[in-house]
Amino acid sequence: MDSILQLETVHKNFGGIKAIDGLDIQVEKNRIVGLIGPNGSGKTTTIKMLLNLLHPTKGVAMVLGGTSDQASVSSRIGYLPEESYLYRYLTAYE
Repeated sequence: MDSILQLETVHKNFGGIKAIDGLDIQVEKNRIVGLIGPNGSGKTTTIKMLLNLLHPTKGVAMVLGGTSDQASVSSRIGYLPEESYLYRYLTAYE
């Protein structure tokens, strides 16, 4: 099975609060998936762990056969957040 995305028993705690508790996901090549759930269910936290913007408290989050802190993996990933982190006073050129 060719897995392009894999989370193995992933946990994420923020202080004493459990945001994700033992998440297991495996997505095969040529599949389309969506993360659906109410606010606070861990969708954004999961994506951020796959992008190496957050680190799991426990477990492994892999994408494209590695972790997104590897240049060979991160160069193949695009991410468009809902809210921009750019400075509002900069122009598109800047």
